[in-house]
Amino acid sequence: MKTITLVKENWNIEYTWIKAHAGHYGKELPDKLAKEATRNSDICYNKFPKSEIEHEEREKSMEK
Repeated sequence: MKTITLVKENWNIEYTWIKAHAGHYGKELPDKLAKEATRNSDICYNKFPKSEIEHEEREKSMEK
């Protein structure tokens, strides 16, 4: 996975939550679209911690 590749290349990756962008030009539309997406039952997503993604990628590579 790309995340693991970047970490191996000494990239520092941080995942953060950003509070609403109210009043920030160019960021209100993405907020509106994200809020609409959370109300749409057709969209399904899961949140995974970075450690879980790394574990899965390690397992996949060991299988190969």
